[in-house]
Parts: sequence; structure tokens; C-alpha cells
Amino acid sequence: ALSSGINAEYGVARAMQRLEHNQEKCFEFLQAVLVVMTEEECTVEMAETIALLDFPDKKKAEAIILIKQFSELGFSTEDIVEGLKKDPVDRDALLDYLTR
Repeated sequence: ALSSGINAEYGVARAMQRLEHNQEKCFEFLQAVLVVMTEEECTVEMAETIALLDFPDKKKAEAIILIKQFSELGFSTEDIVEGLKKDPVDRDALLDYLTR
């Protein structure tokens, strides 16, 4: 329990730093992280990355699946996320982006 509490505090601290200590944005961000983690099994870091994308919740769940799949193929999470920003949740477009 202590470990998960420490991880949660660290997540809140990262959120506050990312969102320039704007409490309202931080609260919305943390809610989005919880939604993502509830819908798909993923790490906190992955949920935070997805929550920062301006996608509807259904697209966020699809993005997690794509991140997992392309990460297993050896692509970096950063590159995958950049590809998703250009063409949200389109597997073929993402593959084209990553292989250029």
C-alpha cells in the first residue's frame, strides 16, 4: 500500500509540473488518467501520455492498444505518440509514419 501511495503522489507531482501547477487542469488530467487506466490495462506512465492527447475516451483506449503493439515491435513510445498526434488511431498511417 505504501508503494502505491508513493507512486500516486509522484503521479500528482508530475501532473502538476506538466500542467504548470494549474489545479483545474491537473484535476481534469488525473481524472483522464484514471479513466484510461480503468478501460485498459496499462502503466501509469502510459495512461499519463494518453491522457495528454486530445482524444475522446474511446480513441484513448485504442491508442493504448496501438502503443503496446508498436512498442512490442521495437518502436519508441515517443515516436508512436508523435505519430498518433498526426493521425489519431489510424494503424496504417501510424505504421507509415514510423517507417519513414
